[in-house]
Amino acid sequence: VILCCLLELAKGGPDTRGIVDDAFLFGCTGFPRQTDWGAARDVVAGRLVHGYCVEDTLLLRRTSSNPAGAIPIGQAPCGVRAVRRNGVQDIELTELRPS
Repeated sequence: VILCCLLELAKGGPDTRGIVDDAFLFGCTGFPRQTDWGAARDVVAGRLVHGYCVEDTLLLRRTSSNPAGAIPIGQAPCGVRAVRRNGVQDIELTELRPS
């Protein structure tokens, strides 16, 4: 939801650049493109943090059973992988997951 809000703000053009102080995203179910991350980065003045867990099987199951569409071939939702985009701070949270 937060990423969608940032992308919607980005549609406002230069007037929305840096309008958000910091943004923290955890467990994202989407498949944003690199250009989407760039647009989100433009509206965030401070930190844009993306937390993910490579062993989040619940997120993988939830996404794969989504009736709105299938998982793109060869991809996983961004909540289970690093984004690797300049300006986006990836934080791997797998070790914090309860056993």
